[in-house]
Amino acid sequence: GDKIYVNPGNPGDVLAEARETIEDFEGPSNTNYDVKAIAFKTGSWIVDGGITATSAADLKTGAQSIRLQGTTTNAKRKGILAMDFDLQGVKNLRVSHGIYPAAAETSNVNPTTFDVQVSKDGGVTYTTLKRVQVDIKSTVLITDVVEVKAGKTENVRIRIVNSSTPFANNNMPRINLDDIVFEY
Repeated sequence: GDKIYVNPGNPGDVLAEARETIEDFEGPSNTNYDVKAIAFKTGSWIVDGGITATSAADLKTGAQSIRLQGTTTNAKRKGILAMDFDLQGVKNLRVSHGIYPAAAETSNVNPTTFDVQVSKDGGVTYTTLKRVQVDIKSTVLITDVVEVKAGKTENVRIRIVNSSTPFANNNMPRINLDDIVFEY
C-alpha cells in the first residue's frame, strides 16, 4: 500500500528512453519476387527477392510478414529487404524472424542466415552489424536484438540481406521477417 513518487528534474528525461518505431509490414501486398518499392507505415521499403507473405504456413504476427528469398542468378531477386528512408538516432533494432516451413528449408543442412546491415550515408554503402542464424526447426518467430548505436542526430537506414548458402537451383532458403522495432 505504499505510494512511490517519481520527480524527474526534466519531463524530457522520462520520455527520452521510451521511444520506438515498429514496422509490422501490414497493409500493401505483393506476390511477385522481383524487386519493388512498397510503402509500409514507416516509409518505402525495397523488397528485392521477397514477397508479402500471407499463407497459413508463413510465420507472422498479424496478417502478413515478408518472405525473403533471393536467387543468385537473378539481378531482380537479390534477397534484400531495405529501408528507402532514414531514421535518426536508432540505438537498437529488434528483428523477428523464422523459417518458411517448406521441406527444402526445414531439412537444409547448410546454415540459414541473414545479415543486418546499416548505412549512414543514405544507402550508398552498408556495414554488417550482425549475422543472424535462423532456427529451421522453430515454428514461431524468434526475435534478435541488434545494436545500431547511432548518435542522437545521426541518420541511418537498415537492410536485411539473405546470406544463406543457396540451394542447387540458385535459390536461397526462404525466411519470414516481421515486426522490426527501432529503439531510440
